[in-house]
Amino acid sequence: MTTWYIALAKKKSATEETVTIEDVERFPGFGLNPFVSRVFEVIVEENPSSARGSDEVLVEDLFLLLSVFHANTDITFKQEYMFKCVDADRDGYVSFGDLTYFYSILFPIKKADEIGLRAQLVFDSFKLMATEKLSSEQIASLFDQASMNKRFDLIK
Repeated sequence: MTTWYIALAKKKSATEETVTIEDVERFPGFGLNPFVSRVFEVIVEENPSSARGSDEVLVEDLFLLLSVFHANTDITFKQEYMFKCVDADRDGYVSFGDLTYFYSILFPIKKADEIGLRAQLVFDSFKLMATEKLSSEQIASLFDQASMNKRFDLIK
């Protein structure tokens, strides 16, 4: 477990119940990762009783869900979590709109047409029209062990 993770746990558990996105972004690897904001949104969505507005969650919920970023976390858990992050409307499938929203978070400086093209390439790889939806299995197949480790292993 990294030093910042332990420091946050001690500081927060001793003095405060909640943590903000700004707290998380101060730590190495997280501040420069645009995906962190979506992860935080998923924490709020998954734990509505934990959320204290859209910018604070209970520390325990944050630590539980940030375990997805640990190098030793099971690939299946990482793939399931990735699906939750991509499925913005929470209907159990990934639509073209979900995927473009996700890509707009990952690539905030890209133009809308470039983001749409990235999403279309994914749909094309499954021979789907933009009006169809991707399943959790299809999304999981896009992320093998190596790519998930590259994206998610921020805690060693």
